[in-house]
Amino acid sequence: MNALTRWIPRILFFIAAVHTVYGLTSKAGAWGDIADAGVWNGVGGVAERESAEWFFYAGMGFFIAGAFGLRSAQTTGSLPRELGWFLLFTGVTMSVIDPASGGWLLAALGVLTHVSIRQGTPGREPAERPRAGVSP
Repeated sequence: MNALTRWIPRILFFIAAVHTVYGLTSKAGAWGDIADAGVWNGVGGVAERESAEWFFYAGMGFFIAGAFGLRSAQTTGSLPRELGWFLLFTGVTMSVIDPASGGWLLAALGVLTHVSIRQGTPGREPAERPRAGVSP
């Protein structure tokens, strides 16, 4: 496993932690308002509450992506290409919609994921996939 493969899931965990903590702490008043509204449908279309909710759940999504990337790296020695495409697509579209967002970081991480995959794992050949209808 190369260094990039080891670090990309860690970076995703860091982004997840920052997103989740920011969503919980900087928007603490919004979480109190959600609780005061009875939790069920507590967001109620209020922009500040929606922002708190999305920061928190985006953080959860990054934790999930990091966990899948880490598990893949541990079992195969590589990150899944889909992770790179997910990060790149999300980052580019986010940067177009909101250039001041952290989308550029996700896009860069997506590119690094693909670089990591191309570098491969030294001394190990990738497993050959069987073709459909052809037995080994």
